[in-house]
Amino acid sequence: MHQPLIDSTTLEGQRRIRAFALCWLERLDYSRKLDRAWPAAELGNRLWARFEHEYAPHWRGPLVTNRPIAEIIATTMVEDYYEAYPERRASRYSVMGPLVDTPFRRCVLDFVHDLEEFEPAALPTSPLATAEMFWADVRANPERWDYDPEDGPFVDDEHHASLVALEALADYFALKTGVAELRERAGEGARARRAG
Repeated sequence: MHQPLIDSTTLEGQRRIRAFALCWLERLDYSRKLDRAWPAAELGNRLWARFEHEYAPHWRGPLVTNRPIAEIIATTMVEDYYEAYPERRASRYSVMGPLVDTPFRRCVLDFVHDLEEFEPAALPTSPLATAEMFWADVRANPERWDYDPEDGPFVDDEHHASLVALEALADYFALKTGVAELRERAGEGARARRAG
């Protein structure tokens, strides 16, 4: 039996639920499809149903420890979004707004993961070079990011977004290096045990 993908009773699980809901709210808002007259509870439940629809085919076992709690958490994210942005937000992503910048960080890391999966030789070896490649891709392929310059800017503050992107990439590269070092040490330990 597989463990649930998200434990809705933990702070980390609740953050993940809120981040997923926020990503969809931002997407709907930017594309002019977010109707703020929509009751928060109804939209929160629909966002959670969307999460289940997207992840159920890829996860064996339950998606969440407590579905009603997950729906409530998604609903509170809708309420917080409505309060933070009572009118349509103009930018696709926000790094300076009243809510977290998690969706923007996620889009930066999605870019890296796509490169690792489909074009590993093209992935630069430094966070700075990767950030430059990310911004070049945003400008060259706005549709990939659900972004249309005629609907508003990609981010609400490009200078700050550049710093956030670089920070997310530096953390990711440091994590990759740490994992590689752990694997190397584990391999050395296994070789030493076999030799001894």
